[in-house]
Amino acid sequence: MTQHESSLIVECGNLKIDPKKIEAKIDDERIRLSLLEFKLLKYFVDHRETVLSRHLILDSVWKDTVVGKRTVDTHVSCLRKKLRRFNGRFFTIYGAGYTLRGP
Repeated sequence: MTQHESSLIVECGNLKIDPKKIEAKIDDERIRLSLLEFKLLKYFVDHRETVLSRHLILDSVWKDTVVGKRTVDTHVSCLRKKLRRFNGRFFTIYGAGYTLRGP
């Protein structure tokens, strides 16, 4: 792996995200994610410690797709289940949206 390729990997605590491979690992164990779940996770990691509204998440991750507001809730819930060993946490900020806080 060249230095350029290794710099593409995003780390957040014990989570590593490789956008080139569309792959996420916790403690070097691959986590099975759909493409949409991967994009949502990457968005949260790229904007960690920032409160993100459902509207902003929908516009950024789902782009021009028409979906309901609860779509974000459902996908965040799925990510929470799949990332139980992740040492960061997704928080729901009542009336505002979600944030990822981590190590």
